[in-house]
Amino acid sequence: MITGFQGITSEGDITTLGRGGSDTTAVAVAAKLGWDCEIYTDVDGVYTIDPRRCPKARKLDYITCDEMMELAAAGAGVLETRSVELAKKYGVKLYLGRSLEKDMTKGTHIVEKYFEDAVVTGIGVTEDCTMLSIKCPFGGGTVSRLFNAIADMKINVDMISQQLDDKTTMLSFSTTEENAKELMQRMPEEHFAINEGLSKLSLVGAGMATHSGVAAKALATLFENSIQHYQITTSEISISITVDKENLQRACDVLTAAFDLCEE
Repeated sequence: MITGFQGITSEGDITTLGRGGSDTTAVAVAAKLGWDCEIYTDVDGVYTIDPRRCPKARKLDYITCDEMMELAAAGAGVLETRSVELAKKYGVKLYLGRSLEKDMTKGTHIVEKYFEDAVVTGIGVTEDCTMLSIKCPFGGGTVSRLFNAIADMKINVDMISQQLDDKTTMLSFSTTEENAKELMQRMPEEHFAINEGLSKLSLVGAGMATHSGVAAKALATLFENSIQHYQITTSEISISITVDKENLQRACDVLTAAFDLCEE
């Protein structure tokens, strides 16, 4: 038996591995031994969206490592991002299912790739999101100082957007409300514009790499339901959108319906 969630520092001290340490331990051991990895927990598998938010969310039989990493980073808490990253890097076949359930058709297989018709596989939700914006002289060093401070404070930021012209830089990014306030206190000389009370929805799907129109459909769906959106960022397989927290549940409902992510 090997314990999870525990490790040893370079000085020989026993310590914990942090959030998701048990998942990471399991995948790391499987990678070292050349085995498949089965993780059993209190959920049936990976769903298209958190079933506590949308009770009719559909369970996924298969999901790619890239999609799972995107969903995990976007708020889906069923697997830790690092564990999925290790599984992809070392070719570990990963399975997530409910404890004591022996039928592996009832869980979710996380694989390198699979053939699926759906363009959007799932939606990740981050409830606590604050947008900070700053306008500063172009080339004045403000952006460099800002991101040095962010790195020193070990703050995670997301949805970074920058616009330049000959004289000014307009920069915006998102983080948690607590982190935003700490950063503003750290840099009181800078004039931040702050937009609090936001939440982020991330539409994820490997099919986005070869299909167009997902952003158009998502934004049209929000517009038709009078839901204001703010920042938008994209990757090859994801589109993230911020909305007012008070509109989060309604946004989840209309987007899951638009992209057929729930059981009928």
